[in-house]
Amino acid sequence: MRGFFKPESIAVVGVSPRETNLGRRILMNLHKYGFSGVIYPVGRSGGSFQGHLIYPSLTHIGRPVDLAVVLTPAVTVPDVLRECGELGIRRVIVESGGFAELGQDGLVLSAKALAIAEEYGIRFMGPNGIGTADVHSGLCVPFAEMAKPRPGGVSIVTQSGGVGMQLMMQFEAEAVGVAKFASIGNKLNVDEVDLLEFLIDDPETSQLVFYLESFSRGEEFCRLVASSDKPVIVHKSNTSRMSSSIAASHTTAMLSDDRVVDAALAQCGALRTRTMRSAVDAAKIFSIPPMKGRRVGVISRSGGNAVIAADVCAERGFALPNFDKHVLDLAARHVRAGVIKLQNPLDLGDVFDMDTYKKVLSDIVRQPQIDGIVFLLTYSSTQDPAAADSLVDHIEQIAAKHEKPIVLVLQTWPHETARMKQRSPFPIFETAEEGVEALYVSYRGETHRKQRRARVPKVSAKPETARRLVEAAIGLPHLGAKAFDVLDAYEIVRVPGQVATSKAEAVRLAERAGYPVVMKIESAFAVHKTELSGVKIGLKNAAEVKAAFDEIKNNLFKAGYRPSEFEGVLVQPMADRGLELIVGASRDRDFGPLVILGWGGIVAEALGPPIIRMAPITKRDAMGMIDQLPARGILNGIRGNPPYDVDALADVLVRTARLIADQEAIAEMDLNPVRLYAKGKGALALDARIIPRKESLSKKS
Repeated sequence: MRGFFKPESIAVVGVSPRETNLGRRILMNLHKYGFSGVIYPVGRSGGSFQGHLIYPSLTHIGRPVDLAVVLTPAVTVPDVLRECGELGIRRVIVESGGFAELGQDGLVLSAKALAIAEEYGIRFMGPNGIGTADVHSGLCVPFAEMAKPRPGGVSIVTQSGGVGMQLMMQFEAEAVGVAKFASIGNKLNVDEVDLLEFLIDDPETSQLVFYLESFSRGEEFCRLVASSDKPVIVHKSNTSRMSSSIAASHTTAMLSDDRVVDAALAQCGALRTRTMRSAVDAAKIFSIPPMKGRRVGVISRSGGNAVIAADVCAERGFALPNFDKHVLDLAARHVRAGVIKLQNPLDLGDVFDMDTYKKVLSDIVRQPQIDGIVFLLTYSSTQDPAAADSLVDHIEQIAAKHEKPIVLVLQTWPHETARMKQRSPFPIFETAEEGVEALYVSYRGETHRKQRRARVPKVSAKPETARRLVEAAIGLPHLGAKAFDVLDAYEIVRVPGQVATSKAEAVRLAERAGYPVVMKIESAFAVHKTELSGVKIGLKNAAEVKAAFDEIKNNLFKAGYRPSEFEGVLVQPMADRGLELIVGASRDRDFGPLVILGWGGIVAEALGPPIIRMAPITKRDAMGMIDQLPARGILNGIRGNPPYDVDALADVLVRTARLIADQEAIAEMDLNPVRLYAKGKGALALDARIIPRKESLSKKS
């Protein structure tokens, strides 16, 4: 990836002397950014531009080229790539549009471009992007006019060139320094994972901001984020709902694309944002010392804003500890009217001395019970601006000295806010809500850094046994009762049961299990048993078992199934009553194996969406899933009931996650319901449905 940012020579293909030519803008950007390498303009019409000879083709250059930037009609791009390959140019940026985004013809061109790149070992960025920029090396190859931002540590990767430019503009307005910029467009060859891997190790990059409309390799992306201490901000758009009508299991029906994205990014430690403003604010807060705890000091020159800040602190779980008495005494000596109660939040609305603010801030930032400060400064720009400048400089110094974040919320005239932002790289926010939210983002980032993803524990299992069972069912709608054998292989506790192929056998199994019993249809072709009236519960004697056997069998035939598709009934003892939940697993196209937890029974949908994690998971991950359940308090025991066995539930989650991660032939699965009992009494899977892949892995590969 370094070749896309640090080339010593660049060929720009698609340049002409015409005033409207977009290729000329690439040359202008290179000059504006101060690129010190060699530039070779290329265009069929020849001529010259800004003192550069325009070569009629790449072949005419006759010297080595590190990076080719292509802005020619889409139909010509495969030929240009082949020419690059023959000349030994291995890094190419394709800015041309007209590929997969324009239908079948574009897809054909895309396939040609990929084949040529593979043939010659070319890595190319795009198409349908605007290329790269490196503020430190002077590279800038977008065809759009680019202002040069101040150098810094933020690197931007964006699918949309327009959104990327907007981010660059916002960062410049906020005095946030930029390191690198990459617009990956259709990301046919180079994608966000390639760039993430490079930028994590890039010494010029201290944090990363992504704008993505899709993930190419979500599982790898998250693995890389989890491996790094660098903050990663992801603004993900293009949200959609998966169609539950095609879901074979309840697990998949409960999922949505965007919910999976949320869960995966949170799990790996990336910060997901949904607005441009929140992405910029997040980048700002990561430029100052991190928030290492939940204890906040609020200082304000406006009582109303102090109340707003305190409310947001409460919403985010922040505490407002008391300040030491001597700092309150210091403030009291400068209060004029003496009508303001001195506490945290500290209202300094009656104090008009910038030096007093410095003393108060210096004292509070040293106090051990304070992890971070929100300072809400209201002033008029008609006052001495030099005093405000000095105060900002002081805040920057003491924040760095004590390694604590001080969030400065400036409330003044717009032109003064803009001046202050441009004057100092220290981040400035404009509302109390923004300031506290920024501290919360910093706290989340620091928490992730401290709690790096723990090593996934080994679980006792027989994966080869499970693999044989699942692979034998590939092509069938589900595994039927053999799903329980798969659970046994991973020691997931479940209700015992056996399959009976006749009424007499069903009676023998029922008597062995002990009445009352449950009977369920057994057929590899009957996925949804209850919809076929294929489940009978509470059967108390042999007569009821025989009648239920006939009824279940006839219901299957009435639904249009063939006699050969009836394999019998599963006979199980009735389990004790308990709290019902759903534990499931699925395989996402972007993020790989997932495990989910949700409430079971008739309240499942009413209590909200399931909790999702990428598999495998740790015990800590599992307990986190349980803690995120809506109405989590139910598990603590209510109305005299004892607390439930959350440790047993966590064990089921860890083992189910390990199962879906190990067994690539499983497409999705449900343990529905999992019945949870009082603490120390365990958890029990009452039913299991495992859906295998539709074709073998060898065929897919």
